[in-house]
Amino acid sequence: MDKRNATLKIALAQMTVTHGEVAPNLATICRMTAEAAQAGAQIVCFPELAQCGFYMKKETLNALAEPIEGPFVTKLQELAAEHHIHLLCGYAEAPTGEEALYNSCVLIDDEGKILENMRKIYLWGREKQRFTPGHRLPVVNTKLGRIGILNCYDAEYPETFRIEALKGAELILVGANWSFTGQSRWELQLSCNALCNLLFVAGVNIADQYCCGHSRVVAPDGRVIETVHNEETVLVTTIDFAEIEEQRAKIPYMTDFNPETFTMDALKTY
Repeated sequence: MDKRNATLKIALAQMTVTHGEVAPNLATICRMTAEAAQAGAQIVCFPELAQCGFYMKKETLNALAEPIEGPFVTKLQELAAEHHIHLLCGYAEAPTGEEALYNSCVLIDDEGKILENMRKIYLWGREKQRFTPGHRLPVVNTKLGRIGILNCYDAEYPETFRIEALKGAELILVGANWSFTGQSRWELQLSCNALCNLLFVAGVNIADQYCCGHSRVVAPDGRVIETVHNEETVLVTTIDFAEIEEQRAKIPYMTDFNPETFTMDALKTY
């Protein structure tokens, strides 16, 4: 089946996070997952570090971080299977047997199987003192379509979107912990990169005193399909993958793109 001929119902769980704790955030994740499933969503997406938040002492973060086989991700697997819904969620990952700490997000299918664990590549400011950068830009061939994943600051680089587009992504999901001062960049980055790569982009942000909310789903022509302001809510919308081929037939960005112009030799200054 060509997934581009199918529709997909997405839920963006724009949640308020308790920074430095897991239990209240997990309770919110459970509640919003149930709400998304009841609304008929096929996938529910949570923000970056939805597990524990960001604003806390380094020692607290280290204490709350878990391996992927730990109780937090295990509970997410149970939730996804219970509600028959795909789930994407950010968490602080401390792999077993390693000293490294990663700002990660895990993608789980509707049977509770882990499909991907994306580690944030670009670390903003003091994140460099807390996390180890990842190095992979995954695109996952799911039942729902080909899904790419980015984590907050990763979305500030157009190359990350283009690489995932060239890998065949139809939808790129961006989990974020995005500030009020950067709100205009958040909105522009999502729309511009959806248009430049002629695919769907969905960005889900935290809504609290630190983060601007404004989660949104953007069509392949850069048009914002659905958005919210800075309140805790589950945003549910339906996308039609046929729009990708329609826009690519009108706008030849992808067929005219020449990767040879972006080799290291081409970037040299003469």
